[in-house]
Amino acid sequence: FSLSQECMLVVVDETQLGDPVVGFGQIRPLNDEYAELASLFVDPDYRRRGIGGMLVDKLLDRYNNSNKDEQSIAGQTVCLLTLKPQIPFYESHGFRIATDAERNSLPKALQMEYMLGSAVSFVLGNDIVCMIEAR
Repeated sequence: FSLSQECMLVVVDETQLGDPVVGFGQIRPLNDEYAELASLFVDPDYRRRGIGGMLVDKLLDRYNNSNKDEQSIAGQTVCLLTLKPQIPFYESHGFRIATDAERNSLPKALQMEYMLGSAVSFVLGNDIVCMIEAR
């Protein structure tokens, strides 16, 4: 797990003093084939206002447009790990559930994160899913 300032997008509420950050997210390259939409968070007081969707859309737009001319990154598929209740949200932003074969082709570190997340989410009573861009 890592945060990269170059990949991060932060949303602030300029009317708030002190701690105006209300949301953030990033897309970080994993290898030549995949990048991960990660660290997506919206402050609970600001949820249901479209901030999360705006973050996903802007991150994808910025990532795809900034990297379209770079040969090493061109064609990377964006993937993510999330909990099952979030599937409709990500589907509405162009993602679909990854097949077993697609999930097994992900970088080993993300496969390990999926396996560990599956064990933890099972104990907590929620399933983790892997999603990829529907191209």
